[in-house]
Amino acid sequence: MLKAIAMLFAVLSWAPATAQQLNMTPSLFSPGAYGQEYVAGVDLPILACDMSAAGGDVDILSLEAQLNGTASFSQDLDATSPAALWIDDGDGAFDSVADQPVASASLLGSTLTFTLSSSFVVTSGSSASVWLSLRPSTNAGVGPIDTFSVVIAGPQAVGIASGQVSLSPSPIQSSVLTIVELTVTSFSPSCGGKGDAITIRGSGFTAPLEVRIDGALCLGSPSVSGDGTIITGLSPPPQPGLQSKDLPITIQTSILPTRLMPQTFSYCLNHGTGNDGTCSTCAVDAYCSERWVVAIIALVVTALPCRLRRYSAG
Repeated sequence: MLKAIAMLFAVLSWAPATAQQLNMTPSLFSPGAYGQEYVAGVDLPILACDMSAAGGDVDILSLEAQLNGTASFSQDLDATSPAALWIDDGDGAFDSVADQPVASASLLGSTLTFTLSSSFVVTSGSSASVWLSLRPSTNAGVGPIDTFSVVIAGPQAVGIASGQVSLSPSPIQSSVLTIVELTVTSFSPSCGGKGDAITIRGSGFTAPLEVRIDGALCLGSPSVSGDGTIITGLSPPPQPGLQSKDLPITIQTSILPTRLMPQTFSYCLNHGTGNDGTCSTCAVDAYCSERWVVAIIALVVTALPCRLRRYSAG
């Protein structure tokens, strides 16, 4: 009888050991949506996650992420190293030199699979931050813009040696990375004035955008073609300064900061254009014809006081 009571007490007092658990959540410093022009061989961060362990150390073996976006992933990501996983060095900023790479991904369709070649252990009671980066190929952003985002679908996407995985939220979703190649092949007319319709041709144009001539904002409401290759709906602003020929033109899009166009613009007093696209009334020197008007006015203003003094003396 006593033996049975002792056995019952042992059963009731026994409790299983706490299972190892890996908790995974997006980091506060995970990048928001941003755009980038293609740069060869550069890893671009798209997601950062914090990992913490409880109930014992957790050995992470693999990670699977799903790609979404408008890009053709097999063509627009680097064939050798389409994506990589990094351990943050503690400063909360992605740095491919200072952060520790722990895995490169293989790409099959839209699935990225990271298999760690060396042990990545999150010790119990501590945490680590990891970055997921993409490496675009030379095809990315050519013509239409290319967008990328990644999703960690659920606990089953994280492979660990033993224990459980918890994602918060589940799934974990990155922001959107946009790759664009901005080019301007033509700006017409090359010479003119207020009211002339501007047409800009190139690639990588995204609305909203701003176009400026010598720092002055062009008039109108810009309209971008569906394929991002033509801008219309703008006209030159009033002449912003004394200089009127070969003025710089800049463009700023919703994705990229200000860029200087290879083309220039010139103002003319009587701003019709010839068949060759040059201003029909521009002088051959560095200034347009209205500069002569300004010069004559200045000469008159300078000479007038002298003439008045002569009359007074007489």
